[in-house]
Amino acid sequence: MTIGARSSTAGPTRLVRQMARLLATEGAAYPMAGALSSAVRGRQNLSRCRCAEELGLTLEQIAAAESGRTPLHQLPEQIAERIPWLGLDLTALPADPPPGEFLPALREH
Repeated sequence: MTIGARSSTAGPTRLVRQMARLLATEGAAYPMAGALSSAVRGRQNLSRCRCAEELGLTLEQIAAAESGRTPLHQLPEQIAERIPWLGLDLTALPADPPPGEFLPALREH
């Protein structure tokens, strides 16, 4: 980081929103939870196998979380507790919709 430069959450927040948008278009029930779960693993630069090993989870738990099949409130604690570490502006991200509803806030503007 350059001296005097300020850290910004805009880039990572935008990336997570784009990841959620992609998951939503693929039909994920919980696209924001999936995007946040993927970001947790990506922030640590781990493969799925290594992430599962380090967090004490199964590959299926990681896959379910990252694919948007697991709602945010049911994410494994090992993933959920790392979401604040991402440094995102969580207030700028929409919540996941009820199952079966598309998330309008994720549509292209």
